[in-house]
Amino acid sequence: MPKATCLISFDCEGKWGIADWVSASQHEYFCHDRLTGVYEQLVQLLGRYELKATFAFVGAFTLSPEAYREQKERYFPDWDNPAVNPWSAAFKREMAQGIVDGWLNADAFNAVAACPGHEIAAHGFTHSPLHESWVSEPQFRHEMECLKSLPAFQRKGLTIVYPRNLVGYADLLPQYGFMAYREALKPDRTTLKGRIVNLLDEINIFRTSQVHAQEGKLVKVPAGFVLNWRFGVRKKIPIRITLRRWDHLLRHAIRKKRVFHLWAHPHNFSSGEHMFDQFERIIEKLAEASKSGAIITMTQQEYARQYLMAEDRPF
Repeated sequence: MPKATCLISFDCEGKWGIADWVSASQHEYFCHDRLTGVYEQLVQLLGRYELKATFAFVGAFTLSPEAYREQKERYFPDWDNPAVNPWSAAFKREMAQGIVDGWLNADAFNAVAACPGHEIAAHGFTHSPLHESWVSEPQFRHEMECLKSLPAFQRKGLTIVYPRNLVGYADLLPQYGFMAYREALKPDRTTLKGRIVNLLDEINIFRTSQVHAQEGKLVKVPAGFVLNWRFGVRKKIPIRITLRRWDHLLRHAIRKKRVFHLWAHPHNFSSGEHMFDQFERIIEKLAEASKSGAIITMTQQEYARQYLMAEDRPF
């Protein structure tokens, strides 16, 4: 019988996640030392509460400036042709200006990789959306091949979080060592009505947990819910409301033996107000439930292994 399960995942992307709307006003939040400090604080906090998490990294974000320069032609062929990968246009522009912060941060990656127990997952190579409506199959394969050139992504049994939560070419994932991907809720962020609905969902304190995955050749990890980014109008949401929402999700998962999945963007901890306080108060409750045996904490990789068909297990 499925057990109550807790998953925590992070979309680790730096400026790659906002490459289509990056601006000079955002630079302070992506300062190298400030962003690295966020990752260091996250792993320290998780360690304090003996919790594990999945950190899904954009491959290019894990590079040092030196590694990038050595492999520039391989990763970004036809540099001057925007049709090859328009998602990297802002990166190319800022590289030409000598701006590295937010794009290349091996220190942030190493802060996580040095802590045993956490999973290193993939989040694309450039964060280009990998849906069929965005990229061709050759472009998808180029992103995967660039990822597989990095030691952290050369093993089997990988999981992936799709950039922008746009799932595509899923049938090709096993060819590159992937056994699972995080499913995606599909909120409408393109219209004013959709954005209002999403905001109102943040104050829905009766949100329920999610059902477990089904066995298959490629496991779909339950999508989970994003931690409120306390920035702009969202910082007006009282923390006590956010805590009640997550407390209800946790209690529901335990009662129904379902999945509690919290995910967030580390860079939002740099720009949002009281993000670490909000997060710690949630995981404190998680840790209590975990130590009591009421819920099991897993990485996406550990979770997926339970539901992968026996003949497809990479171990």
